Amino acid sequence: MQSNKTWKLATGLMVLMLLAMPLLAVVPANVSAAAGNTLSINVFDDNGPVNGATASLTEVRKATAYADTSDSAGLLEFTPAPGYYRLKVSAAGHYDYTYEQVIRFDGLTNVYLGILEMTLKNAPDTTLTFNVTSGSTAVSGALVTVKYDHFGDLQTMTSGSTNTSGLLELDVSSADLIAVISKANYVTQEVAFTALTDMTLDVSLNASVSYSGTVTVNGAAASGVKVYMVDQNDTLSAPNAKILNPVVLSSNYFKFDAYPGDFYLVVDANNALGKVSSVTVSTAATVTVNLAAQNLQVEKSSFAFAADEWNSAVQTKTLDLDYDYAVPGLAYSYLPSIRMQLDLAFDVSNGNGIVDAAELAAFETAMETFGPLDVTTENMMTVSSQMFISEAAAPTVTSTGLADAVTSTAPFQMEMVANYESAAAITNGQASYSAKVTTRAATSAMGYMYELAFPSGTDKYEMVSNVTTSSTIAVSGYTTAVVNAGTVAGSATLTVQKSVAPIAAAAIVTGVDAYKVMNGSTFLHYIVAQNETVNFTATGSSDPNGNPLEYTWNFGDGNSTTVSTVTANHTYAAAEMFTVNLTVTDQAGLVAYKSFDVKVDGVDPTVAAKQNVTVLGSTLNVDQNKAYTFDSVDSADMLNETEAGLVASYKWVWGDGNTTTVLMGENQTVTKTWTTAGVFTMYLNVTDVANHTSSKAVTVTVKDTVSPTVKFSVKLNGTVVTSAKEFQNLTFDASASSDASGIASYFWDFGDGTNSTLASPAHSYSEIKTFTVKLTLTDNAGNVANTTYSLKVESSARPDLRVGAVTFDPTKFTEGEDGYIYVNVTNVGTAEAKGIYGELYKVNLDGTRKLLTDVSVLLVNDTEDDELQVGETGVLRFKYAFDSKGDYTLQVNVSANNEVASKMTDNSATKSLTVEEAAWRSYLLYGGIFAVIIVVVVLFLFRKKLPVMSGKKAAPPTKKK
Repeated sequence: MQSNKTWKLATGLMVLMLLAMPLLAVVPANVSAAAGNTLSINVFDDNGPVNGATASLTEVRKATAYADTSDSAGLLEFTPAPGYYRLKVSAAGHYDYTYEQVIRFDGLTNVYLGILEMTLKNAPDTTLTFNVTSGSTAVSGALVTVKYDHFGDLQTMTSGSTNTSGLLELDVSSADLIAVISKANYVTQEVAFTALTDMTLDVSLNASVSYSGTVTVNGAAASGVKVYMVDQNDTLSAPNAKILNPVVLSSNYFKFDAYPGDFYLVVDANNALGKVSSVTVSTAATVTVNLAAQNLQVEKSSFAFAADEWNSAVQTKTLDLDYDYAVPGLAYSYLPSIRMQLDLAFDVSNGNGIVDAAELAAFETAMETFGPLDVTTENMMTVSSQMFISEAAAPTVTSTGLADAVTSTAPFQMEMVANYESAAAITNGQASYSAKVTTRAATSAMGYMYELAFPSGTDKYEMVSNVTTSSTIAVSGYTTAVVNAGTVAGSATLTVQKSVAPIAAAAIVTGVDAYKVMNGSTFLHYIVAQNETVNFTATGSSDPNGNPLEYTWNFGDGNSTTVSTVTANHTYAAAEMFTVNLTVTDQAGLVAYKSFDVKVDGVDPTVAAKQNVTVLGSTLNVDQNKAYTFDSVDSADMLNETEAGLVASYKWVWGDGNTTTVLMGENQTVTKTWTTAGVFTMYLNVTDVANHTSSKAVTVTVKDTVSPTVKFSVKLNGTVVTSAKEFQNLTFDASASSDASGIASYFWDFGDGTNSTLASPAHSYSEIKTFTVKLTLTDNAGNVANTTYSLKVESSARPDLRVGAVTFDPTKFTEGEDGYIYVNVTNVGTAEAKGIYGELYKVNLDGTRKLLTDVSVLLVNDTEDDELQVGETGVLRFKYAFDSKGDYTLQVNVSANNEVASKMTDNSATKSLTVEEAAWRSYLLYGGIFAVIIVVVVLFLFRKKLPVMSGKKAAPPTKKK
């Protein structure tokens, strides 16, 4: 009996090895370790093999279950994943059998457990009569369960419910038995007795006190509620009476059939932090239990490899858990309180509500007998694709924070240390390895951390890179790598290299306060300024493994510093020489060194300057725009009282905004020309390589030799114009002119014979032409300059006549008769045309002209007028009679008062006119001819009638032949 109790306790305790089991997610295996290997056992009883026995093989940490039924040989065979398992077998007519040890299966070899002997149940030989009452009243419907203690395992033998008379008969085998009698609204009773012959058991049930309530999580209705009441005073000899289950549990509501007394109320729910509180039951009560959200718990798996050995490692498993956790494989695991569980499981005679030292020691011993938490690392860690196998020896288990009252809300920690060996040999001493860490998915209530401390013996190793399957997986570290699980399951593949000693490089960052002294290509030392911050750099140092370095600087003056950055700062207080040493340390502790000398400069340079060959004093007179030479060769520098320093630069500040800098090694003779007259303060600043500067000041007077800059503009009513009109009042503005010494006088020659000496005189022009304006300036130094400008002066508003068509009425004139000559005239000018005057000429063949008339009449819209408005057109009418016929070339000229002669090119028109003979002249000619004819006829007639006065008679005409 005692042996079986010990076995039960051990198997239950073994489940603690996976304390984070409620939050466990199944992670794909990195290496398939099972490879078809089996775990098997044969089941027998007194008659031989048991055929048809059913078995469950349950992994005590992950709750992974495998099932099988025995064959005719009683053989049960499983192919499970690596783990620790509990085997339970059931068969009809037999007491259930639980394998007395937790079974270790690493998947690398077959495991045969031998023959399991099951016990046949005895045939019933005794009749029990239960008489259940409450006071004098029979209790019907009461459930009676008879249990038999089979090697510490209470197994149900039979059960039934009482009739209306409160009676129940059950047939049992003779043995020591326990009867549990329960009914709603009554207090459960547990009765132990020995059944040897038929017997009657009188059981009295007391009415219960209702204790009910609701459960919330952060004010919201809870789900997955677990609730129990544990009597603070009764011992565990009757556990069904000491630990009460709710008779009603629906959603977030619970109800107990309790009895008066002091209890622990144990409440938990999904994603909640459980609560254990003391309550006193006296009368019916309803309560509300508000739970907080679950805290973050952490499981850390650390592997430390041997000094020069990749094939062995020590795992330290650390679990930081909340107080509401319970060990799954331990008795009372249904109670969500680790301290309540341990107080009940390890102190049957007490259960006093406190986990004491003896209970804690028993608990840790039980955990060590359980074996390592991880049988293999196939789902956690591999090196060179090889998983690691735990030793079968018991690990070392320690706990922290569990010794306290069962109502304590303090978290606790479990730590387990176990040894591991690689599944197959890993070659040591290689330059590089690949380690893979497979992670579970972290939640708000559970985080997972994996730590690998690499070999650090003769050969040291460090992580140089990693690749993760999820961006939420975080990897850090070098000689010890830490992998923190992300929100999804995944893996991190780490590249690990043999540590190679670093390379050291050291220097000072040169600048205004620090200088690197070289002899050709050979480095000599540095010069730095006293009492100034000097920047030291290890740039160029490197780790062949590519990991960060640590830098220790010894500055030589008794001061040192260690930094993780490549730069460090230091200030030297004494003007001496020091030797600086740098030690570079890599992540594996390997080192390299570098040193150099530093000379500290604490003295300002001396300044000496010459102009040409003359030593510069405090004053100097020069001419503007004339070149002068200066040199600084006599300047010098010292580091201290005895040692010479180096001058870095000679800077001439000329006082006019310009500078000239001569660097070390350059020609120190410089040339300067002042382009602006005036008085300036010139400086020669001599700076040494440690940024000490000395200065010499010289007052320079520059004589003005530059003529004024002559500029002017012409303005009309304040606006600049490029041309003007006659009689406009113009302003001539010389304000744009300038001179360094100032303008003494102005002289304007306007080009029309007039002048002025004002700075901005006014002037107008009465002629229309282009004038050359000249401005001459004299500055205060007597320098003279001038400039000219051609100003075009145009006419002001005037009329401008334009002659158009010339017509005649009649179209042909008759000599001696008046005719009209019409000339179209348009005023295209800018002023009205008055005094319009027209002239009519006859143009002779030799080009000369003869004025015919200068009398005309202006008609505007057929009405006589004396002027033409701007844009208006009129007709100028001439009346004239030609005294002889013929073809005439006529020219018409038109003008008006104030019309500009230059615009009168279109004031003339020429046109031809035919003048016919007068009719009376034709009549006179024809009349004369007719008169002659008449006279001739008359004379002829008279000749016949008159006697011949003399002569002979005329002979008749000769006939033609």
